Amino acid sequence: MAELSYKQEARLHKALVAAFEDQDAFGRVMQYGMGQNLSHIVGGGVGLDTVVQKAIDWCRARDRLIELLTAAREFNPTNSKLRVVAEGIGLAPAVPAGGKPERIILQDAGFQDVEPWRDAMCRAELAVCRIEQNGKGIGTGFLIGPSTVITNHHVFADVFSGSVDASQMACRFDHKYTSEGSQVTTGETFELDAEWRIDESPENDLDFAIIRLSDTPGESPVGGRMSAPDRGWLKPTAWPLPSQPLPLIVLQHAMARPMQISFGNVMTGKQEPGRVFYNANTEPGSSGSPCFTVDWQLVALHHWGSPTWNRGILFQSILERLEASNLMHILEE
Repeated sequence: MAELSYKQEARLHKALVAAFEDQDAFGRVMQYGMGQNLSHIVGGGVGLDTVVQKAIDWCRARDRLIELLTAAREFNPTNSKLRVVAEGIGLAPAVPAGGKPERIILQDAGFQDVEPWRDAMCRAELAVCRIEQNGKGIGTGFLIGPSTVITNHHVFADVFSGSVDASQMACRFDHKYTSEGSQVTTGETFELDAEWRIDESPENDLDFAIIRLSDTPGESPVGGRMSAPDRGWLKPTAWPLPSQPLPLIVLQHAMARPMQISFGNVMTGKQEPGRVFYNANTEPGSSGSPCFTVDWQLVALHHWGSPTWNRGILFQSILERLEASNLMHILEE
């Protein structure tokens, strides 16, 4: 790289005077950044302005002006005047010891555009419901087809055992706080179909229950308003377990509360076949919640937790089960 022009030298001079409070501070740049004793270059009894100019003259004579600028930025990496001079000659940003101003930490996490991300979240919310027994929330579920809801097997355990009749169960959508945060929308409730039982896997296996509703909320306008968009449903993704602690999002009716969202990361140090572990918060009532990647891919069904981790069933395993049972069509019914 060529040395500095006279205009660039003048800017460098002003920047160095502004960046270092006295001769001692500037002397450390010369001593530790360039291996030169400043007093041997400028002598003594002069002000900082003259000291800096003599140092610039000395460096120019030895083609070391860029080295001086680089050393100064290492000692004062946040100074805007030094940054402007460096950018003006095409130097890369200063690199503080041990790092960079910016860095990609999670290669697969990427970045998200704000509006599409917010839109995807709103569409995901529409498909999530509170599982109710006699009007009381006991879990979370979500649409994976126009009339098809998935939740945990253990949420429906009493129905499967026969101790609770299916007529006592329902799915409530849009149960959440309004944008003002002080009122709760009651949402829409859908009962189970007479032939509600589609497929299930016990708690000690994949812990899911797929049920059919008596209507098709996924193909119906939200809130029954003809001007509203159709509710839609979520598309499971066969997502392999990542090797990085990627972000994970859980939409849920924790403690039967109106819908809430929690964020965490995949815990890559703990692994089981067909499972994903994460540190996103959940509570009783979160069972059956959808787990999403940061770009709103549906990747897991939350089902269990401990004091130090939460766990979900990877949809990769559930989809393999549905395909083996010739039930993939239920995702579009």
